[in-house]
Amino acid sequence: MRSGAFVFGLIATGSEAGSWSDARLAGCVIRIRANPVELGVKKILVLLGVVFSLLIVGVVAAAAIWFLAPGKVRQWVEGETRLLDYLGSQVVGIANTYLVPELSYETIRYDPPFTLAMGGVRLTAPDTTRVLDLGQMTVILAERPRMNEPIRIASLELSNGAVNLIHDPELGGFRGLSPLVEPTDERERTTAEKPEFSLSNVLVLNKIVIRGIDLVYDAGDGSAPMRLDALAADLDIVPATDAGEGWYELKLASGRRPGLELDLDGRINIDSFDLVLNRVDATALLDDRTATTLPPQLAALINQHQIRGAMEARITGRIPLMDPDRAEVDLQASLDRGNAVFGEYRIPIQKLDLRADMASGVIGLRSLRIDSLGGRLTAEGRLGLDGDATVSWTIADMDLRELLASRPADQPPRLAGRLASTGRARAPTASPLEGLSGAGEINLTEGRLVNIPVFSDLMRVAQVTGLRAPSENRDSFQSPFTLTPEGIRLDGFDFRTPALAARGTGTIGFDGTLNISANGGPLEAVQNRLGPLGGIIGRVTDQLVTYRIRGTTAEPRVSVQPLGIGG
Repeated sequence: MRSGAFVFGLIATGSEAGSWSDARLAGCVIRIRANPVELGVKKILVLLGVVFSLLIVGVVAAAAIWFLAPGKVRQWVEGETRLLDYLGSQVVGIANTYLVPELSYETIRYDPPFTLAMGGVRLTAPDTTRVLDLGQMTVILAERPRMNEPIRIASLELSNGAVNLIHDPELGGFRGLSPLVEPTDERERTTAEKPEFSLSNVLVLNKIVIRGIDLVYDAGDGSAPMRLDALAADLDIVPATDAGEGWYELKLASGRRPGLELDLDGRINIDSFDLVLNRVDATALLDDRTATTLPPQLAALINQHQIRGAMEARITGRIPLMDPDRAEVDLQASLDRGNAVFGEYRIPIQKLDLRADMASGVIGLRSLRIDSLGGRLTAEGRLGLDGDATVSWTIADMDLRELLASRPADQPPRLAGRLASTGRARAPTASPLEGLSGAGEINLTEGRLVNIPVFSDLMRVAQVTGLRAPSENRDSFQSPFTLTPEGIRLDGFDFRTPALAARGTGTIGFDGTLNISANGGPLEAVQNRLGPLGGIIGRVTDQLVTYRIRGTTAEPRVSVQPLGIGG
């Protein structure tokens, strides 16, 4: 037997009953006369011999490799570990070059040739806010990875996680997301030192898939967070070869059905972060069915106020993500069958159409049309992000009775009237009330105002003369007004009922305070029926009975000044 060789064999010949068989064991031949039972045992022994032989050969081979070439085994194991560490550091380095929150992970697995699976992935802001939690991030490489060479990423899949939006009540915005992206000079410095972290050198993306990602909103006031679960998105990405280096075509389908869908068609430059929106279409439906799919807190609020409606919007334009103030965007939006209830009042919106744009840091409200309460509101304006905001409006023929959430058929409405108004306003965006200015006019006809504070108190005081408020809707109120930092100044209002007429001036403060003087009563009512002669009498009788209205809009106080004496 040769040196170093190990041989074990069991060979049987012959198959007939009672035949003789030869068996060789370590080079010796043994003759065996076998009967049928012995033949079955012989077959089992043959099988065991083969298995045992293979086992010993495997052990001997492994031992030989380990003892004769141990460096190669250790090199293979350690090389795999170094490759995993390298791939992980590449992914982390790329993300942290561009994002302020830092990327980390707990586990990593490489499935050759192109799949890298990372578990326990997190984005953590400098203030320790955890912005993103992912159960798994799967990176599909465009080519087989090599040590010390930039990786090339073909697609990403983010699954089983949550995006955390935590409101900062002191600073505003969301914690950990202001800012989100590293400053341009910092990114350029890092990518100059490490070109392998430059997105244009790394990404050959063609798809990003999002599955099972929850959106968690925390108001930051100690209340329970709201969670919108199971968001999904498919983003197809194709290099835009006709647009230059770094440009990619984007096609996104996202949302949460039923009720919320988003489709995007655009381009992005992964070096400059310029975003071009050829089309972004968003639809949202809020009805009895979709409301039940929302987070409990939000669903309760929506059901409490009976908020309903179908919204559609389209956005086009260009947005430099690193300098959003230079964005140029157009917005078209509509709302159908809208409704909301607040206490005793409801706001029904049959139709809303909005056209707006943004350019050079100025948001323009090109047109706003709202069909509601049987009438229409139209408006236009502009908002300078670092300057003033202006708006002008027209309201025509809105029926205030439609504002009442409930209207018993056997009782006159608590509120009635047809409203019309025109006006304009201007205010600085930094401190709107401090620099507020504007003017307009309000006109209410076919009204029932006797149940409204101030008007009801004025009627109550006037009724000491025996006046009675009629049940029909024949009240009216008309006044020019001026907007001031303190409130709304009524510049000569005229309030009339079939039994009472009053006119006056005053201010309704934005804090609810009242400071109004009104001349009125039965003499005023007579004066209005006398035409030109009444005007002559009015100049005398105006000084006879003056009503002073003080207090607040919630608790007004009306006093009488006979002969205009007192304050």
